[in-house]
Amino acid sequence: MNKLRSIIEPDVALAEERYPIVLQAIRDYTKLIDESGDESLDAYTKLTTILHELTGKDMAAYNLDEWWEEEGDEVLAFRISLPYPLKVPDFTKEELTEIVTRIKNPELPRGNEENITETFAIYLDQYYHKLLSLNFENYDIKQFQRNKDKSGKYYEYSVNEIVEMLWNK
Repeated sequence: MNKLRSIIEPDVALAEERYPIVLQAIRDYTKLIDESGDESLDAYTKLTTILHELTGKDMAAYNLDEWWEEEGDEVLAFRISLPYPLKVPDFTKEELTEIVTRIKNPELPRGNEENITETFAIYLDQYYHKLLSLNFENYDIKQFQRNKDKSGKYYEYSVNEIVEMLWNK
């Protein structure tokens, strides 16, 4: 994995600062719900307010009330803690290639992760997709998915094919 400019790289240092607070808030909310429910949604409103004030993010984009049906509380807390990507006025083709490579060929956890970057590296996909959609008008999630041609055969675009689709405006 090649290092990118700080404006492009996910701000995992800030995510690491926020992460324990976000995780604890989610767990506290879940415990409260399990013990006494939240028919009035007061606890849910309080949780979303706390998380929004901490991150500046719209919490409607996250499944806070049924996270256990998805990736778990730790991944959710990481995704919420990670700042949004920025608009980059001078993206290079080499940087684009690195981002597409990270999405298509993520580094899998080895089981001996020592920091939040290593632990959650595989969950940076949403960050990278948002980064591309913000910076490349030709971005389409379908470029990263399995597709079917007219004869019914499945195929996936290569890193280079995706880079060319995104780069050529």
